[in-house]
Amino acid sequence: EGQRQVAKRLLLQLFNEIKPTDELVLSLANSVYGIILYYESEYNGALDALRAAVKQNPTNYSAEFNRACCACRLADKLQLTGASDARALIVALDREALDSLVCVLREEPWRKEEVRGEAVEKRDMHRLATNPHFILLTSEA
Repeated sequence: EGQRQVAKRLLLQLFNEIKPTDELVLSLANSVYGIILYYESEYNGALDALRAAVKQNPTNYSAEFNRACCACRLADKLQLTGASDARALIVALDREALDSLVCVLREEPWRKEEVRGEAVEKRDMHRLATNPHFILLTSEA
């Protein structure tokens, strides 16, 4: 059993059997679970877990940042399908990514360079590179 699978199994056990009530523990667990799912290209589940992590702890800026990355990857995946009914969801995912970045950069402005680095070709947020809101948000001014 691979390390990711072990981690997923343990996190699911935490959620289902232990059922912690501490929001910080839940936020951290959902954040890690979301990252594992992300690396397995399970973007829908990853985004759900990262949304839960942020809801449980609004100051979990790492989860918020990863949520932006994941929303972009899911939008990329939907765009590749070419489905005409996916357009509204793609727009909503782009907006979610930008909203997450607003939250992160408001509290951690030093991460602007990291965010800009994710907007280059083949990186998580490449799709936002020419978005005027993204450009304004990540500018040095």
